[in-house]
Amino acid sequence: MTAMQLRRTTALSGQVARQFAARPFSTRTALQQEIRDAYILSAARTPTAKFNGSYTTVPAPKLGAVAIKSALEKSKVPVSKITDVYMGNVLQGSVGQSPARQAAIFAGLPSNVEAITINKVCASGLKAVVMAAQNIQLGLSEAQIAGGMENMTRVPYYVPRSSNLPSFGHVKMEDGLIKDGLTDAYDDIHMGICAESTAKKYGITREMQDQYTVQSYERAQAAWKANAFDEEIAPVTVSGRKGDTIIKVDEGFNDVKLEKLPTLKPAFVRDGTGTVTAASSSTLNDGASALVLGSKEIAREYGSGSRVLAKICGSADAAVDPIDFPIAPASAVPIALKRAGITKDQVAIWEFNEAFAAVIKANEKILGLENAKVNPLGGAISLGHALGSSGSRILTTLLHQLKPGEYGVAAICNGGGAATALVVQRIDHYVRASLCLQEGYSQTPAPLVSHRHRILTYLIPANLFLGRLPTQTLLSRPEASDKLAAVFAPLASAIRQGDFVLYQHTLAAHEDWLFERGLLLPLTHRPRPLLWRSLARRTFLLTYALTDADANVDPSVPSAASRAGTRRRPGRAPRHTLAAHEDWLFERGLLLPLTHRLRPLLWRSLARRTFLLTYALTDADTNADPNVPARKAATLDLADLQTAAAFQQRRLQGWHAPPARARPAHVSAVFMRAVANDTPSTLVPPDGGPTRLRPNEGLVCGDADVTLADVEMMVASLIAQGLMKGYIAHSSSRFAVLGATKRSAVVAGWPTPWSAIQERKYHEGDVDLEDVPGWVKG
Repeated sequence: MTAMQLRRTTALSGQVARQFAARPFSTRTALQQEIRDAYILSAARTPTAKFNGSYTTVPAPKLGAVAIKSALEKSKVPVSKITDVYMGNVLQGSVGQSPARQAAIFAGLPSNVEAITINKVCASGLKAVVMAAQNIQLGLSEAQIAGGMENMTRVPYYVPRSSNLPSFGHVKMEDGLIKDGLTDAYDDIHMGICAESTAKKYGITREMQDQYTVQSYERAQAAWKANAFDEEIAPVTVSGRKGDTIIKVDEGFNDVKLEKLPTLKPAFVRDGTGTVTAASSSTLNDGASALVLGSKEIAREYGSGSRVLAKICGSADAAVDPIDFPIAPASAVPIALKRAGITKDQVAIWEFNEAFAAVIKANEKILGLENAKVNPLGGAISLGHALGSSGSRILTTLLHQLKPGEYGVAAICNGGGAATALVVQRIDHYVRASLCLQEGYSQTPAPLVSHRHRILTYLIPANLFLGRLPTQTLLSRPEASDKLAAVFAPLASAIRQGDFVLYQHTLAAHEDWLFERGLLLPLTHRPRPLLWRSLARRTFLLTYALTDADANVDPSVPSAASRAGTRRRPGRAPRHTLAAHEDWLFERGLLLPLTHRLRPLLWRSLARRTFLLTYALTDADTNADPNVPARKAATLDLADLQTAAAFQQRRLQGWHAPPARARPAHVSAVFMRAVANDTPSTLVPPDGGPTRLRPNEGLVCGDADVTLADVEMMVASLIAQGLMKGYIAHSSSRFAVLGATKRSAVVAGWPTPWSAIQERKYHEGDVDLEDVPGWVKG
C-alpha cells in the first residue's frame, strides 16, 4: 500500500468514526408497543374415546381437524383472520410429518396458515394456548387457533434401528406409548411410581385416593346426565364396514364398578406399601380439543354472542425435580395468579388434570384449595386423558362452566417435572365496569368523612357500565380543558383495568372537584363537563335541582330555576351541595307522582323509559358519624321505590285505607294473575278497572303496606304497558331484572345484579333486549 493510499484509508476511517460518534445510539427499541390483551372466543372438543375404542381408525390429526373446525365455526371469526395454528401432540410416531399442519389442512384452513406442533407431554395442549396468546399479546397476530390432539390407540411399537443388531434372530420391540408417554426418562420408572412417591411425601392414603376416584366418576356421570358437556362437544363421524357412526359422548365414565375399588391391588408398587391403583390413575384415551383466540378488536367484533368469551389474565410454567412432577402445578399456579393480579380466593373454578388421584389431593393440600371448586364435572380419571389434548380439554371444560366475571384456573403437570397454569376470566362488554362497581359497593366503608366519596364510588363506574366515560377525542375538546382530562383519564384507566385501589386513590385526590364540577352543575348549564353531559343523556341522575349561587338562600326552599327547570345563565357555578336540599329532593324530586306536571327530570326519566340511577337516603350505619348522612348512588333501589310507592299511596292521594266500595285502580294483568294464583300481594284489582295506566293515575294503590314484591310487580306492569322498557333494580337483600316482552313483563331474582344481567334466562325472542339498558345482548 502506497503512502497516498494509507493516508486516504486513515482519513476515511476517521471520518466514519466521527459519524458514528455523532450518531445517537440507544438500547431502547425505536417503537415500543404495549402488551395487548388476548381473548378466547370459542372452545370445542371431541368426545374422549377409550383405548382401543371408537377412534381406532381415526388418526390424531383427523381428530384435531374436527375440533378446529367446530371451534372456528363457533367463533364466527373469518378464516382470513387466522394466521397460525398451535396444536399439542405427544406421541407422534407414525402420525406423519407436522401433525399440526395436517390438522389445519384437514380442517379446511387455507395453505397459507402456518401450523406448529407442540410437545410438552401432558401440558402440550395448554402450552399451545399460552403460545398462541403470547403472539396476540405481542401484536404479532390478530387471531390464532390452539389446542391439542392424541390417539394413544394408534401409537406403534418401536423396533430399534442400530448397526449393532444381529443380522439374524429375534429383535426386542418397545411400546411407544410407554416409552414416550408414560415413563420418566431420568429414573426409567413409570409415572405411577412418581405418584406413589408424592402420595407418601404428602400423606395421601389409599382411602383418600379411592374416595376421590369415586367422586370423579360420580361428578362425571352427573354432568353427562345434566347435559353439562353438550355445548363443548364436537361430534366425530367414524366410518366403518356397517356405515358411519357418530360419536357424541365420552366413553368410559360409566365403565366402572365403584363398589370394587377398595378391592383393587396397587398397580405400580406391589410390596405391600403401594396406594395407587389402576382406578385412581387416569385412563388411556383418544381425543382432541381446540380454541380460537383473538385480540381485543377481534373479540369486540366477533365475541358478542360467544358462550365462552374470556380474557387470558396470566399464565406460568414451573419446574421441579422430575420425580415430583405431580406437585409441579403447586409451583406454577401462584406465579400465574400473581401475574393475573388476583388471589386464589377470587377463583371460582379450578380445573386440574387428574393424572392420578394423588396429584389432585397433593395440590389441594399444598395450595389450600376447596375441593368443591376443583374439577366439579370430573376429570381425567373418569373422562379420560388423551395426552396432547388434556391441557386444552380442561381449559375448554373450564370456560363452559364459568359465569361472566368469574375467574378460573386450568393447571396441568407434565412428565419431566414441570407444569403449566393459565388464568382466565369470563367476560362480556361491560364486565370490567360492573366488577369495579360491585367491588366499590361492597368495599366502601360506611363511616366516611364525606358522603361525596360514596356517591362518586358508584356513580362513575355506573356511567361506564351504562355507556362510556369520555374518550380521548372528547377529552381533547375545549369543554374538557378545565381539569376534566387530567381527572378522568386515570379514572377510566383504573376502571378498565379493574384496579379498584387506583380508582379509589384517584377519587380521593380529586373528590371536591369531581363532586362540585362533575356532578352538581345543572342539566341546563351549557358548558357543563362532558361527564355530566354523558350522564344527563344516559342516566338522568338526580342532580336536577340546584339553587342559585346566592350563598344566603334558604337551603330548605328550592330555587325557581330548579323548580321550573329554567335554563341557568352560563358561568354561574353552584355553591350548594345536594345535602343542603336533601329533604326537598327526596320528597319532591323522588317521591313526586307521575301525575305532577312540574315533576323533576328524575321521574320524567322514568316515564321516558330510561334506566334510572337514584340518589336517596339509606339507613345510617350504627358505626357512622350521626352528623354525616349516609348516601348512595347505584342502580334503582327497590327499598327507595317502595318508600316512594307508600308515600304516594298515603300522602299524595290523601287516604290510608281505601273504602271497600272504592277499590284502587288496577294497572295490568300481572296484578290479576298474582291475585288469582293467591300470590301474597297488597294490590287489589278493581271490578272492571282500567287495563292501562293513564297519566293521571298513581303508580301503586293498595290497602296495606307495600312490599318489595309489589314494587317489582308494579314496575313489571309499567313495562308491560309500554311506559318503560326495563331496568335493573336492587335492594339490600335481593336483586331483580325486569325486561319488556311481546306479551307481558318478566321478573327474575338473582343474588347479584351482575349475575342477573349475564345469566340471560330470558328467551331472546320474547324479550326486547335492545331496549333494556345495561343488558348485554348475547
